[in-house]
Amino acid sequence: MLTAYTTLFGGAPVQVFPYSDFTRPDDDIRIDVQVYKLREAGRDFVAMVTSGFAAHGTARRELIQYFEHGRRSDAHRLHSAAQSTVEMGRWLDFGSAITLPYPSGSAWPHTLFLPPPLLAHSEFASDGEAEPLKLLWHVPLSNREFDYQREHGIPALLRGMSNAGVPWVFDETTRPLLR
Repeated sequence: MLTAYTTLFGGAPVQVFPYSDFTRPDDDIRIDVQVYKLREAGRDFVAMVTSGFAAHGTARRELIQYFEHGRRSDAHRLHSAAQSTVEMGRWLDFGSAITLPYPSGSAWPHTLFLPPPLLAHSEFASDGEAEPLKLLWHVPLSNREFDYQREHGIPALLRGMSNAGVPWVFDETTRPLLR
C-alpha cells in the first residue's frame, strides 16, 4: 500500500501514527494512519489516510480526510472511524453514514463517507486484488447535519454545506455548523 500511496501523494508520508497509538499492541485490527503534505490551489494542508482498513473486509476501501495540520487527535478520529466500522461489522461505501464513539463530546459525532473532493484521490484505484482499492472521504457531521441528511438526502446536505461555505479541509476549531 505504501508504494501506491507514495505514487498518489507524490512522496513518502511525513508522519505515521501506528495502530498501537490508539489500541492495545496485541489488537488484531491493525490500522495505521499516514500523513501526507499536499498543496492545492496555493494552499498547504495534509491528507490523513488509513492503511490496513481494507484488510478487514471493508469492500477494499481506505479512509481519507484533509486537515490544516496533522494532529494526533485528527489521526485518532480517523482511526476510530475505521476501527469502529470493523468492530461493528459494517461495510462502507460512498454515502454510508455512521455514529462514532470517539471523540466523546465532539460537535461532530457522526461521519458521512463520500468520494474525495480532489480528482486524483477520487479516481485512485489500487489494483492487485479482485476488487480495486478506493478511497472514501471521511466527512464529520454534527447531530443536526446527520439528521438533515437522513431526512433530506445527501445531495441536499451537500448543497447546504456548499451554501454555508463549509470547507473540505477540516478544522474542528473553525468549521461552521449548519443551521
